Amino acid sequence: MTESKASCRNALFLAHRDVLVYVFSLFAPPRSRNGSALIETNECSALNWKKDLCNFMLVCKAWSDPALNALWSHLDNLAPLLKLHSSLREIDGSYFFLGSSSAGDVPGLNAGAKFNRYARAVRSLSLTAEGSKKTLPISLAGMAWLGQELKGVPLLPGLRRLYFSDPNSDSVHMGLLALILSPTIEAIAFNGTFLSANTFHAYALPLVGRAAPTLRNLSLHDEKTAVPTSIWNSLPAVLSNLQLQTLSIRFPNNPALEAKFFGVLGKSLPNLTTLTLDVHTPSHGPSAEALGQELLPHLKTLHLVNRSECSICQCYPRFLLQRATSITFHLSANVPGSNAFGPSIETLSTIHSLREVEISTVYTVNRLSLVPFFQSLDLESFKMGSGSIRIENGHAGLEIRDFIEAAYGGTDRKRKWHLRELATPTLRYNSANHLTNYAPISALVHIAQHGKGLERISLPINSIMPGTNQETLKSMIESWKAPAIPSTLRQLNIADMRPCGQGRSNDFKPGEYRELSRLLDMIFPDLETITVMKGPRKERCWDEDWELIEESRLMRKALRISGKRVEPYVIAEG
Repeated sequence: MTESKASCRNALFLAHRDVLVYVFSLFAPPRSRNGSALIETNECSALNWKKDLCNFMLVCKAWSDPALNALWSHLDNLAPLLKLHSSLREIDGSYFFLGSSSAGDVPGLNAGAKFNRYARAVRSLSLTAEGSKKTLPISLAGMAWLGQELKGVPLLPGLRRLYFSDPNSDSVHMGLLALILSPTIEAIAFNGTFLSANTFHAYALPLVGRAAPTLRNLSLHDEKTAVPTSIWNSLPAVLSNLQLQTLSIRFPNNPALEAKFFGVLGKSLPNLTTLTLDVHTPSHGPSAEALGQELLPHLKTLHLVNRSECSICQCYPRFLLQRATSITFHLSANVPGSNAFGPSIETLSTIHSLREVEISTVYTVNRLSLVPFFQSLDLESFKMGSGSIRIENGHAGLEIRDFIEAAYGGTDRKRKWHLRELATPTLRYNSANHLTNYAPISALVHIAQHGKGLERISLPINSIMPGTNQETLKSMIESWKAPAIPSTLRQLNIADMRPCGQGRSNDFKPGEYRELSRLLDMIFPDLETITVMKGPRKERCWDEDWELIEESRLMRKALRISGKRVEPYVIAEG
């Protein structure tokens, strides 16, 4: 009877194809944070999700079709799809379509039934002009044949998202653009120097405005071009014909923005809710203020990128700056001064919507210049994922404590938001530009006690140093007293800077695995994952040790949640 009921439940589940379609769709590459484009997956991750879906196809007949559709839902290029068409032939290095494929109202049914089936399944497409993902070199005759046979029907009638990376002005991708664009497209990302060419703003951009009327998310990103572009004149006119909700414009090395652009842009996009800007006027001079009617009335998220070192970039008019929710400082030199960000922080403290600050650099920043960000601003996120922090003599290993104390204490004012994410780089230098000591394990205990509301943190530690006051792992475990409000930390990203390559004297001892996993489970009861930081560091010889510590911690957590007591491991004497 039990087997019969289980069989019925399984049959009921397999009969709901929409459930299977949804489940398998979760394995395809995700969208970016703002939803405007696809995340560019690396070769390894791309192979992983494709391999998983191929395995699902082989499980049973009911899984085969939904898994296959999910596999075709994202394409890195059009070559796999085009090769399905039986009319495709290679002649002298170029590809042609031979014969007719017309059959009733469905293009390509006779010669390309399988082609049409999977063309309808494609939901996201990445087109790039470089590497192994290049599209087949279709001849001009092949393009003409496709256009004639499609009869006005889009090549990919179900396409939702398109990532278009740096084609030549006259290329296969440019020829396919008019055939790919569809009224169903919701998000498009254009990337590369192509954006500064006349071909883009005179042909491709207006084409998008006409052929993708339901477009809601648009991303334009060119990091290399340093010559003036006329896109600033054509962009507002095209955007005014779209109902965009998300827009990202990044031209960091092209300071040719006209001062009136922001006012015109604001009037062209009344429905915009999310905006990212990395655009700049000549010499980063002041931009004209937009006067008159309120601009961008529905804007909720605004990310501004500064390229004036530690100062607030004057390129952005005040009406935009006062609505910023996220700001990035790009630094192209070391920051030795302790008050380098002082004037900027004073300005930022007047922006009540600001929630996130990021420092983007490969250079060294003085620790003292960072502390005011936590003291004076009510941030939810502070990230400095690269570069290094300079620690003054006598303060090595204490910078994390300083950041936590500045963010969560030491002030009588009521904070609007509390810090939820803190990311610091892996490297620390002293005043003589030598690598210095790193935070001990006791810094994690301090975070658990005082970081109320912190959910994610990235930091380097030196696990061979339990504490700064002669603490040991055992003494920290025995003296731990759970705070009234338990730590909310969920993600711990660490780089263990424990010295290696000095014989076996610094190797982890078996007892350290147990004590570290026990301590971490005690102080961070809601911790979900411990991961290892990536970055420019030599001390990667402890990564596997931390994988073992994480396995042990997860087992302890599972036992604790299940209500079973975990007894300490004791070796019997005698």
